[in-house]
Amino acid sequence: MNSLFAQMDPEGLVFMIPIVAIAIGGLIAITTMLTNHQRKMAELLRKDMQAQPGLVDEIRAMRSEMAELRDRVNQQTLMLERKSGAEQDVPRRIENQ
Repeated sequence: MNSLFAQMDPEGLVFMIPIVAIAIGGLIAITTMLTNHQRKMAELLRKDMQAQPGLVDEIRAMRSEMAELRDRVNQQTLMLERKSGAEQDVPRRIENQ
């Protein structure tokens, strides 16, 4: 790196210094904007959760109801399958008698 600057004439460095400074300033500005945006988004999410404290409980209750409904549907499906299987066995039993 030192050899690069040693080979450059002072007039070239005069133009490079402001360009590097502008680039670094731009990077700092972008980083600051992203950090502020992230902070604002976190605050909005926190406010939403505080504004609706019962939302988490309501979601848990809905998940529980969904699991219960799923179990009932599975039980009824199994009962229907057993019933249809038993109905198919009746003619076979009659034929075997």
